[in-house]
Amino acid sequence: ASAPPAFRVTISEDGDTFNFSWPGQTGKVYDLLSSPDLTAVPETWPVHDPDGPGGHEPYGNIFSAGATNTLVGVPSSGPDHFFLVARQEPPFSLKVMSWNIWHADSNYTKINEVIQTTGADIIGFQELSNPSGVVNALETATGLDWHLHSQSGGDSQIISRFPILGGNSRGAEIQLAPGRTIWLFNVHLAPYPYQPYDLRDGTLARNEAAVVASAESARGGQMDALVDAIHASGALASDVPVFVTGDFNEPSHLDWTHAAADATARPYDLKVAYPASTKLITQGLSDAFRAVRSDEVTDPGYTWTPGYPPPSLGADEVHDRIDFVYFAGSGVTPTGATHVGLDASHPST
Repeated sequence: ASAPPAFRVTISEDGDTFNFSWPGQTGKVYDLLSSPDLTAVPETWPVHDPDGPGGHEPYGNIFSAGATNTLVGVPSSGPDHFFLVARQEPPFSLKVMSWNIWHADSNYTKINEVIQTTGADIIGFQELSNPSGVVNALETATGLDWHLHSQSGGDSQIISRFPILGGNSRGAEIQLAPGRTIWLFNVHLAPYPYQPYDLRDGTLARNEAAVVASAESARGGQMDALVDAIHASGALASDVPVFVTGDFNEPSHLDWTHAAADATARPYDLKVAYPASTKLITQGLSDAFRAVRSDEVTDPGYTWTPGYPPPSLGADEVHDRIDFVYFAGSGVTPTGATHVGLDASHPST
């Protein structure tokens, strides 16, 4: 392999701002770090963020698409400031959230709080009736541009802090940086019939074949359309990162295992290869939560239900994990998976 080019950063003044250029390597990602104090160890310098939260976009995750990288009009943070360009390791960090918002569209303060506190970059919303209002509220609160992709079906939307280049009825192509894109697909599958409730109520035979057939009848067509849309994007075939968010209204075959059934006190639990999750795994996608937190017995990861209205719960309520983030693509590695708002003293949240 050829040696990387000599690494020299050129800085020029442009009024009250600075312009930067340095040799790049295609496919690498760089951060502009800064510090007012040269005595600080350079590796501890933060990404340059001159105005703090709500100001300029921090100068990180700069994707190199050619031989030269440039930044123009970069403000300083004071009269004495030092800069360092560093190649990222690992190359890129992305936070993807799935959120069924239960039509709480007008609570902009809470929506902004959740997104900013978690640092979510891209959100697949379900049951979101006023996506434009959410985008406008986010932009007002953060001072940044946010981007919307509306999907067919009416209540499923994708909102991203990265530009959306286009998409189809179920997904969006999102540009993380020049020359670097991903696809994110978002779904809200039919809620009924809900097989765990039918098993509980005795209206569905307690055998795997009957449960799979019922789930396939309820959501199979929607899942097939999702799989078709994923393949139509060409992302899987070209190894571009793909993510799927959604409220599936169906448990995962990774959770309804023999081990989980043996460990639960629910008399109707059994091993079930639920078809929606099985179809995505068959296409080469992975369940991010289970990739990071693999024990379905000690870490069930419930997302349904906090009660309706919260925190009202029936004595025979059935909790389960029905909201997911899936991923595929070259170089995509899950580093964490968490629930937002989990009350550790009440695991059913």
